[in-house]
Amino acid sequence: MRHWNFVGVFYPKVISSEELYKNTQSHPLREDIIKARWRCLKYALQQDIDDERLPMPCIMRLFFHNHFSNAVKVRGAPPTTIPVLIHKDLQLVGRNFKTPEDYKLLKGVMLEKQCWCAMVQEIVSKSSAKMLQATVKKRAKRKEAGTSRSGPETHEGSKPKRR
Repeated sequence: MRHWNFVGVFYPKVISSEELYKNTQSHPLREDIIKARWRCLKYALQQDIDDERLPMPCIMRLFFHNHFSNAVKVRGAPPTTIPVLIHKDLQLVGRNFKTPEDYKLLKGVMLEKQCWCAMVQEIVSKSSAKMLQATVKKRAKRKEAGTSRSGPETHEGSKPKRR
């Protein structure tokens, strides 16, 4: 049997994501994505303060007018638009993003640098905690069902079934 050494872990050993992040001194990519989304939003809000004719305020006005005034139930998954993602992120810290007033409040928070940075950091940490909790729940459910993530187990000498 061949033993591979990758990131200080030998191949036969199973390592969790948390251990891997700790060993490599890194963090999940989703944290970078959330931070980038909020950096982009901050830049757009800064542009918005100077001129109401710029694209960001026009798009936000259209979004709030069309999205909530003509709310029609559609089958399938809900749309994943930037305002919907922002709303989900803000719900983690007890805020909303459903009305133009919420948009104006967010612009006010953006003007206070310390408050904005603290809010973004809290969103990132709570989002990571939420994802970790979901992962732990999935592992417990999988363990309870007695299934393995790697797929069906095979006996020695037998080949796995092809689909």
